Amino acid sequence: MKAAVTTKKKINFKEFGIFIAFFALVIVLMIISPDAFAKPRNLINIIKQASVNGILSCGMMFVIISGGIDLSAGSTIAFAGVAAAYCAQNPDGGILVPILAALAAGAVVGLINGFGVAYLNLPPFVITLATMTGIRGLALILSNGSPVYGLNKPFEHMTSFFLFGKIPLLAVYFILIVLFCGFILTKTVFGRRVYAIG
Repeated sequence: MKAAVTTKKKINFKEFGIFIAFFALVIVLMIISPDAFAKPRNLINIIKQASVNGILSCGMMFVIISGGIDLSAGSTIAFAGVAAAYCAQNPDGGILVPILAALAAGAVVGLINGFGVAYLNLPPFVITLATMTGIRGLALILSNGSPVYGLNKPFEHMTSFFLFGKIPLLAVYFILIVLFCGFILTKTVFGRRVYAIG
């Protein structure tokens, strides 16, 4: 009986441990820097940055659940972002072409990784390590190692807009993607197969 209670406590700690660590980190940062950390502007910037990483983690979740690993995810975001930014420099352009450019860039990297794992029998760690280095270098070459400026207004509006004047739109994107991924993993055949593979 005691063993069962102990096991249950351990499971609960595993489920909520990340939240405990998060709140502990927030408290520590508020103590260390009370005048800067809790400022609305800083919190909004944190939410924006966390949303980008959160969206990335949703995609990585499928890879990790299926038993794989993708080291090139960060470099792929950089490459796709540069591709989208260059396509968004047209002042009369909209957001469709930059979005398609980013999706195409990500798809190309994904195809390279998938081909290496499925047809060349390379370990995911090896092929994604290679693409991580190559794609990151390509992104730096295309951008000359500096930010890409002169983006059109619709593209900037897509990421800098605030819902109800307070909620960053990036956070809304993140929440919607979390709900969508949760639905796929729990309510679809594909989601069950992802778990089965892993």
